[in-house]
Amino acid sequence: MSIEKITTKSTSSVSADTNDIVLRETAITRLIFRPQLVTNRNNPNASVNGIFIFQRKGKNDVWEIFHDTTLSKLKKGEGVSLPLHSQEVLDFYRGVTNLYRLYAQGGIPQGNQTFINVTNKLQAVANLSDDDFNQLVETGNDVGINALLRLLKWASNINQISDVIDQLEMLDITNIHALSGIAILHEAKTIWDDNSDNADEQFWQSQFAERSYLLEQSFSYPVVLIKDKAYVGGKSIDNTGGNIVDFLYKNTLTNSVMLVEIKTPATRILGSEYRNGIYNVSQELTAAVLQVLNYRKSLTESFNSLHAANDFDTCDPPCKVIIGNTSELNNSEKKKSFELFRRHFNGVEVLTYDEVFLRISNLLKVLEGKGTGDIIF
Repeated sequence: MSIEKITTKSTSSVSADTNDIVLRETAITRLIFRPQLVTNRNNPNASVNGIFIFQRKGKNDVWEIFHDTTLSKLKKGEGVSLPLHSQEVLDFYRGVTNLYRLYAQGGIPQGNQTFINVTNKLQAVANLSDDDFNQLVETGNDVGINALLRLLKWASNINQISDVIDQLEMLDITNIHALSGIAILHEAKTIWDDNSDNADEQFWQSQFAERSYLLEQSFSYPVVLIKDKAYVGGKSIDNTGGNIVDFLYKNTLTNSVMLVEIKTPATRILGSEYRNGIYNVSQELTAAVLQVLNYRKSLTESFNSLHAANDFDTCDPPCKVIIGNTSELNNSEKKKSFELFRRHFNGVEVLTYDEVFLRISNLLKVLEGKGTGDIIF
């Protein structure tokens, strides 16, 4: 399918220059038709004039702007022969025909404009009946899906997005929001599949900030993200040493806040074996728990000064630490040690990254009707 652009620049209310129609071009010569759209009051159908230009240049030179011909210098009995090949005549016919169509649709375009001209193939597809269109797409399902995705991507970037929305609202697409939600969850699952060993904490900070639902679904009550990298008090008298928690959420019904501190899925959660199948927890996990507890203490103590500009409440705020991967727990003793550690904290929940993303996978199973699996909510 050939796609052509027509650019126009108005030179007056009744005329506009357009891009050249290139009929022949080599490294040193070219033949073009330089058209102009005009409003012809004597004959409205005659809306295009222009000149043919044949140019020559050096191999490393660029084409210079050329506006005049030398035909006026011809003497009596002289002439100029300008043969055109059949393809060149066809290109000229198509280019000029497109200009006539453009003028017929809206007259002289004002300002600088760009128009896209497509061949009749796309128009033929647009004119198909619903049955014929469905039959055409179903014969190449993957092609149809790819075409739809490209059209949706295009629609999301055009200036007249409201026109697209108006048309979508006229369609019976009650499942569009569900499909969008499933696509978002698949994207999240792909991020985990591709980055389960990513040790860049800033990467995960940005992922959770951009996709707040990843952590929101780890709570058993409705929450909303207040701020990532949130200041929770703790500055000294010289305005230094402030505490910054990775994420600050609040309950949407009670306005009570909760704090979330993250590490990475590559962070170790256990240390060496202590004795008789009992493992120490890692220094990183211990430090993360103490860190979020310190943030909770700081937030509670600074509540009066912080609350003035925020609509939240601190009522013994719960905390979460997102760290590591259960793939590290490769025997029953390690699993037991980890569970014994994390189940005995008051107000601090420790979750691994794969536990967070398993909820996404299980939710996808439910939405896609593939069974419930080991559902975790």
